[in-house]
Amino acid sequence: MGALTSKPYAFVARSWELTSIDTIDIMDAVGSQLMFFVRDENVVRVLPRVFNFFTSVEWITDKARFFYDALRRGRVTYPFFKFRGFFVRICFNFVYSYIQKMSCASQKKASLTFGLSPFVDVHTSLLVRDISFLFSKVSYFLGYEEQRVEDQYNCNYIMNLDDVNIERFDTFLFLFTNPRFEAPPFYLRMRALSRKKKVYFLSLGVFQSFFDYNLGASIVDFLKLVTGKSLFALFFIKRLLAVVIGMSIYQREDYKILLSLLSILREKLISNVILVNLLVSKIASVGLSEVGVRRLTNFKIRAREEFNWLFLLGYNSISCNISKFSFILALAHHGSDMTLVSDMIIPALTPYEQAGLFVNMEGRYLKMSKVLKKSSAYGLTFIHFLWQFFCLKFFMLFY
Repeated sequence: MGALTSKPYAFVARSWELTSIDTIDIMDAVGSQLMFFVRDENVVRVLPRVFNFFTSVEWITDKARFFYDALRRGRVTYPFFKFRGFFVRICFNFVYSYIQKMSCASQKKASLTFGLSPFVDVHTSLLVRDISFLFSKVSYFLGYEEQRVEDQYNCNYIMNLDDVNIERFDTFLFLFTNPRFEAPPFYLRMRALSRKKKVYFLSLGVFQSFFDYNLGASIVDFLKLVTGKSLFALFFIKRLLAVVIGMSIYQREDYKILLSLLSILREKLISNVILVNLLVSKIASVGLSEVGVRRLTNFKIRAREEFNWLFLLGYNSISCNISKFSFILALAHHGSDMTLVSDMIIPALTPYEQAGLFVNMEGRYLKMSKVLKKSSAYGLTFIHFLWQFFCLKFFMLFY
């Protein structure tokens, strides 16, 4: 067998023609270290980088390795305004003058709703939170099931298992989560642990060959486990148990019952060491909790008002009744279903075309470097637009 080479990179460039830039992976919440190889402001190759053992592995997913084609294809390059059902190309001066006109007309009567992308950084989240104090009615929706997560304590929304204390446990219970798809680097960490010592992987709600035992598929099976009527009830005695729950548990209508049963299980196994962890799948999840955006989330779209705005910051899926909004502004770097229904489209930069700060699922702050230096011609960053909007709205209060 010959060498395994990357087909998109074959015969593209020589090694001395490339510039290496270190950054992080935002395709999942682990935040693995990456190396971007750039030639003539085009990314031609992505490889893993082992900088820190706690945040890096010598392996990355196919999504992180081959996504770079999206950085130059299908981009939104000009601002557009919907006029009589058709999009008309406009300039940035018209964008700011139109928003200023709407701000003067609305004053404090406007109701603002933010649709946040799963790739927003900490600084953008912080600025979004500050803008909310200038409006009387503000709500958020995040595009994923983040609004039900309790963020009073950081142990409720981070992964408490790291490479330091993960070897303490000998039994892992996965509740309605599949780490192989939600966080592949974390899945590899589990596999490496199973090769070092004897550990047991139990699952409930997910069927995979990776798990040693499957405890069931419904909440009834979990109830039997907690009340001691299951055959596996005696299995947890004198064992160091770590429970991993996925974000899909918050999609269920009975998620409060599941969390209550989990609390009862912790009380019954009080003599054992039991650690509950939340396995998030989006890089922006922990950062939104750190700055307090999720704490302000109150997604209750009211009836259509005269000034009911919807700002989409990279949000690209329709999950609400958009007819209740009087004005929809989409800050997007690629076309999507939401850009088609928007009233105004502003080109934006991708996360890899700007520097940012992210928080991975373990609560570690990771700095993202700017990969492409000359991409400002595509559009604005989220922070650039939000800061101008913040200043505009702030000075309107004194007139």
